[in-house]
Amino acid sequence: MTSVLGVDCSTSTGWCFFQSAGASPKFGTNKLPKSWSHEDYSPRFKAHHDWLADAITMFQPDIIAMEGPYIPRGSSSQFSTEHTLRLLIGLATITELVAKLREVKCYEINVSSAKAFFTGNGRAEKRDMVAEAWRRGWEVGDDHQADAIAVACVVFDMLEGD
Repeated sequence: MTSVLGVDCSTSTGWCFFQSAGASPKFGTNKLPKSWSHEDYSPRFKAHHDWLADAITMFQPDIIAMEGPYIPRGSSSQFSTEHTLRLLIGLATITELVAKLREVKCYEINVSSAKAFFTGNGRAEKRDMVAEAWRRGWEVGDDHQADAIAVACVVFDMLEGD
């Protein structure tokens, strides 16, 4: 049985843990400390590092499934500042680093791929992701938790195909 820790990295990091593919997940949201400075990301990066290291110790996952940071391309209707991009890429990098240091395999899952797999629509809205989690019997508290569940489900599907 393969266990998966799903992670949706952001200032409100959604997470889920599946003991196995057929198990009901545990899930929650880890809020990073507020920062009013775009010059110093280190408090948030350290908080994410410490939280993830503790989650790995607690759950002992075989795999971490991480939602890849959203990088706008072309004429995107969604606006992201350079600061938001730096933060999201940094959190993804820290996730991969902590996984490597703890010898846990880490898969990065594209946002659209996770949405398409989970809801059938690669452009699903936040409310659609939450609704799908609830439809499956997982009463998530926010879209971050739903996104974490979606990336974990994608990884289980990938493993099933191997």
